Amino acid sequence: MAEPFTEIGVSGVDLYHGQSYDEYMPELRGERGMRTYRQMRDNDAINGAMLTAIEHLIRAATFSVDPADASPEARDAAAFVSNVFEDFDDHYTWDDLVTEACSQYTYGFASHEIVYKRRDDGNIGLSRLGIRVQETVYRYILSENNIIEALVQQPNSGGMFTIPADKLVHWQTTNSRGNPYGRSLLRNAYRSWYYKQQIEEIEATAIERELNGLPVVRVPNSLFEAANNGDQTANNTLDAYRKIVRDLRFNSQAGIILPSDPYQNQSDANLQYSNNRKVDVELVASQGTRNIDTSAVIKRYASDQARSILADFVLLGSDTRGSYALSQSKSDLFTQSVKAHSNRFAETINRQLIPKLWRMNGFDPATMPKVVVSQIAPMDLDSLGNYVKSLSGAGILLDDEEAQDWLMQQAGIPTDGEREAPIDSQDSEEQ
Repeated sequence: MAEPFTEIGVSGVDLYHGQSYDEYMPELRGERGMRTYRQMRDNDAINGAMLTAIEHLIRAATFSVDPADASPEARDAAAFVSNVFEDFDDHYTWDDLVTEACSQYTYGFASHEIVYKRRDDGNIGLSRLGIRVQETVYRYILSENNIIEALVQQPNSGGMFTIPADKLVHWQTTNSRGNPYGRSLLRNAYRSWYYKQQIEEIEATAIERELNGLPVVRVPNSLFEAANNGDQTANNTLDAYRKIVRDLRFNSQAGIILPSDPYQNQSDANLQYSNNRKVDVELVASQGTRNIDTSAVIKRYASDQARSILADFVLLGSDTRGSYALSQSKSDLFTQSVKAHSNRFAETINRQLIPKLWRMNGFDPATMPKVVVSQIAPMDLDSLGNYVKSLSGAGILLDDEEAQDWLMQQAGIPTDGEREAPIDSQDSEEQ
């Protein structure tokens, strides 16, 4: 009989020396994949808007520290953790931490090195959590069951650094298959993005050609014959004309210098010059219209990109279709998705950061608090008011003081019953 407490199999994820080969497309694998995802984020309006919306919603979310229980010791522990996040060194805030951690949505993962410090109260706190940029992560040192033991970093500035797991907070969009590199939110959008940007480039080139015309340079045939016979001067001349065709653009400094020699009329006994120049330039415009509507194709791919992360509401209003109810349902679905990301963000802090801080200080594990997400987006006060009105009309009165405080908070009205130890990035900036 097999030992019931022993893990026999493995996840099966394709990892070799801590580097992931689980991605079957070479364009999205390793450092090359990191560059591709960065290009998708920085050079595409749809991807940039989606990721910015996720980041801003998480940055605007209300994070709080919940005590382990109602005891004074647990409440003091929660207040300590909240103060730690407000007591970073100068020029580093909770908002900076959230922003850097949100890079996981582009790359699939993000790693921070924990930098501790001795606080004024004698306890150990946090100086900062330093981001280790994804492009500089050489590999992860993993245990047999794919648990991270260390990160090996190789920055472009030189050197190689090994950071042990005790000094790391590792964020992942998903822990699927035990892959420490996670999975980028842009992964499903790659194919649509690739074809869309290819079509956009073709469309831009086509528009330029349609407006300016296709440059054509006519030169004597003797020049080609001389070049074919090895005449270097003829070759250099042809190269100069090729450069004219390639670089001809309409701008403030555009211009061409051409020889003015015309052909001689061989039938004329006096060899009079004809009106035909030996070298000529013409911009040839295409005739007719095109049957392919590139705008519709590009819009389709953009819609596929947005749908890949449930953010297609960003495209509402770009055409005549759609309704308020549709936009509301799509926005609600996206908000729920962001809430799931925020919960995972808080869970990572609870599993990886707070326990390490507790061990460093030798605190009682029973008092260890948790970071929770209490609100992602502002409540629709009209809908909430109608709901409360319906409850009152049905004879269900909200006599609970905590419920009343919660309703006041949704309207932005301060109360005496606010949640214990909120994390506020603005407070940390003012300190």
